[in-house]
Amino acid sequence: MSKPSPLSHVRNIGVAAHVDAGKTTLTERILYYTGASHKIGEVHDGAAHMDYMAEEQSHGITITSAVTKAPWRDHVLQIVDTPGHVDFTIEVERSMRVLDGCILVLDGVRGVEPQTETVWRQRSRFNLPVLFFINKMDRPGADFEHSLASIRKRLGGDPVAITVPLPDQHSVVHLIDKTLLKFTGELGQEVVSESCPEGVWQQVSGYREGLLLAAAEADEALADRVLSGDEPDSGELWAALRRGTLAGRFFPCFGGSALRNLGVQPVLDAAVELLPAPL
Repeated sequence: MSKPSPLSHVRNIGVAAHVDAGKTTLTERILYYTGASHKIGEVHDGAAHMDYMAEEQSHGITITSAVTKAPWRDHVLQIVDTPGHVDFTIEVERSMRVLDGCILVLDGVRGVEPQTETVWRQRSRFNLPVLFFINKMDRPGADFEHSLASIRKRLGGDPVAITVPLPDQHSVVHLIDKTLLKFTGELGQEVVSESCPEGVWQQVSGYREGLLLAAAEADEALADRVLSGDEPDSGELWAALRRGTLAGRFFPCFGGSALRNLGVQPVLDAAVELLPAPL
C-alpha cells in the first residue's frame, strides 16, 4: 500500500465555471493525464467520470460536486468538479468551504459570464487563490486578450498570462520557461518542449513583460533586478508568482482547449507550484 502524501504535497482544488465553459471536459483531461482514469470520458457522450448521476449524464451538466484524487509530480491533487449551472449554486458554495485553491474555466469566445461572477464572489468570500484556464481557444471568435480584459473589467482581478495559446500550431508558449510546448500523442498526453522561435516570441513579449512586472510586485528583491533589465531564472519567477497568487494580488492565466487536448498539463504544474497546501 502506498504511503499517504504529507500535507505539504496535497492540493485541494476546485474546478468551477459558467455552464458550458468546458469545466468537466477539463477535469476529464486532468484525470487522464495524471493516470487517475485510463480513458477520457466525454460530456457529450454522457460518459464523464465526475458526472455519475443519471440526470447529469442525460443532460450533460454537473449537478452535485464530485471529488477524486489525481497524482501529479510527487503531489496529490484532490479535485472537486463543481456544478456550473446557476440552479446548483449552493453546491458550489459548499465546495468552496473545503478548498484551498480554485481553477476557474472561461470560454475563450465569451470571456467572463454571469455565473463566473457568482463563482468569483463565492471564492472571494473564502479568499481562495485562483488560476484561470481560458478554454475553447480553438473556436472561431476565441480571443485570449479579450478574455483577460474581461477578468479585469468584470471581476476586478489582475490577470497574469503564464501560457499563451497557439491553437493553429497545437501548442502554447510558456512565458516562464520561454519555451514552445507541443501536445502530441493520440490524446495530447505527450508534451514536447522546444525553444520558442524568435518570431513567435516577439508576438508574446508583451505578456512576458506583464509577468515580470507582476513577479517584481510580489518580490521586492526581484523588483530592482527586473527594472534594471536583469532576467530572473524560472525558479525565482515561480516563487514570486506563488507569493502574489497566495496573497490574491494577481491571478495566473493559461490558454488552451480541453476538448482538443491543448494546454492542460501546464495548469497541473501550476496547481503544484502556485496553489497552497492545506496547512
